[in-house]
Amino acid sequence: MLLVSETVKDLRSQNGWTQQHLAEICDVSVRTIQRVEKDGVASMETTLALASVFNVEKTSLLMDSVRESGEAAAQPKTSWVHGVAGLALFVLGLGAGVMITTLF
Repeated sequence: MLLVSETVKDLRSQNGWTQQHLAEICDVSVRTIQRVEKDGVASMETTLALASVFNVEKTSLLMDSVRESGEAAAQPKTSWVHGVAGLALFVLGLGAGVMITTLF
């Protein structure tokens, strides 16, 4: 998910928390918090943990483009992964078909 990194930084600072402390109470790594604050990239689980510890709605952390599209912005990544998996299965299927054809 794409989060507004400045919002996460601001909420952390308002609470007087270090990245280490936030990571501990969210049960994630410090590297995860650093990535969220730098790039705004977070999993659904991290996003929900952040919303919970900051006591805010999940949508208040999301980028506007994600909110407006009903979180559809995350779909291309999933579609791409499924596309690659489908292609791999197709190629494997071709390979198996060629092997069977040459055996008979």
